Amino acid sequence: MKAALMGQLKHEMDSSYLYLSMASWFSYSNYDGMCHWMRCQASEEWDHAMKIFDHMIDRDCRVMLPQIGPVKNDWESSLHIWEEAYIHEQKITANIHSVMDVAMAVKDYSVKPMLLWFLEEQIEEEKKALKILDHVRTIKGDPNTMMFLDKELKHRAIGHVYYKDRSEQND
Repeated sequence: MKAALMGQLKHEMDSSYLYLSMASWFSYSNYDGMCHWMRCQASEEWDHAMKIFDHMIDRDCRVMLPQIGPVKNDWESSLHIWEEAYIHEQKITANIHSVMDVAMAVKDYSVKPMLLWFLEEQIEEEKKALKILDHVRTIKGDPNTMMFLDKELKHRAIGHVYYKDRSEQND
């Protein structure tokens, strides 16, 4: 179970870096709204990693931080980025299903609520990415419409930052 959770922790950290790289590409391409959206997404993925990190600590596991993999830094177009983001979210969903499979096989029922939370979250993640991808596909590169979409994406709220405060816990 620990290995499966460590693997998912790595996937979440890698996701954060991937979305930050996408944000950089959008910033350089003067899509400030898309950059903002991806920065929010990167932050959210890092929060997901911390949720797993804290779960493992709560279960008295020593978390050995994984090496973050190489990050892609270039894409042909914004369409390619949104396609990759959607495919990436589908991959993360499949990874979480695999972790759930391990949990059920080893009868680790205490991890189930967290994994169910992640699976619900992934429904939303895939939905958001697909919606934007569909918009970008519909736009077909029209500069005026792309700028309108970019402006809309700038309004994404970063949401709450997950942080489990351990300073007030009893020893």
